[in-house]
Amino acid sequence: MEKENIIFTELALKCNIETIRILESSSYRKSHFHEEAELVYAEKGDILCHISGEKVILNEGSILLIGNQVIHSLNYLHAPAEITYIQMNITDICNSVFPDFFLLSCFCCETLRKYKIFPANSDIGQLFMFVRKELKTKLPQYRTAVKGSILQLIAFMCREGLITDTSYFLNNPSFKKLLPAIDFAKKNHLRAFSLDELARHLKTDKYNFCKQFKKISGITFWNYLTHLRVKHADGLLLLTDKSVTEVALESGFSSVQYFNRIFSSKHGCSPTIFRKMAKNAGAKQKDSLN
Repeated sequence: MEKENIIFTELALKCNIETIRILESSSYRKSHFHEEAELVYAEKGDILCHISGEKVILNEGSILLIGNQVIHSLNYLHAPAEITYIQMNITDICNSVFPDFFLLSCFCCETLRKYKIFPANSDIGQLFMFVRKELKTKLPQYRTAVKGSILQLIAFMCREGLITDTSYFLNNPSFKKLLPAIDFAKKNHLRAFSLDELARHLKTDKYNFCKQFKKISGITFWNYLTHLRVKHADGLLLLTDKSVTEVALESGFSSVQYFNRIFSSKHGCSPTIFRKMAKNAGAKQKDSLN
């Protein structure tokens, strides 16, 4: 199983579309996962999907919606077969739609639905067809049209339980107990601090705090802190020319060696390769526009 780092065919939209035709029976994709949500349309033939340990049949004419970070593989049952898939990075829009999505999204991973299959005439099906047409024809303002469709996709995913509206956490009495610690992490995750310092700030016992944080949220506080730091490092790697050492230290990591190890475990590649792949994708997008 590997993490796939998507090379976007539409870099400005953080979106990728591809049609695959298979003339003889074979495996399309081995087990993998990625940051992007994915819509898979079975244009011809039936598809055997393995999703988080479940076997699912995607029949011809149906659309499979897979949430981000979900392990999956696709195999053709009979050839010839054809699928079109669209992968969308929805994180930026989620950050603008849901309260503190960046801070709270990592808490809901275990309770979310991993996937759902829709007929072509459903809301999701019609949305897929519209986005596919816009990305293929590239009529004036097609990027604006696709951005609006991604916003609709997020609404549908929320209704279907593939994304959690983070206001749920803010209104949950138990989770409210963690908000002071989350606020502290938000303000201090780019510097080193000890559990003792956090406990003094919260005026609580550090051992009891760790126990309660894990019990309520499902993850440890340090895992949460690492999530924030890696996300910040992602931005620095993509948007600046800072060295990997500078990125590591400015993101709150104690050493570049520790940062490299954590980053690789999260992304499936080193920070250097992550940046290189992003630059290659940018160059590919620029060439396609010339």
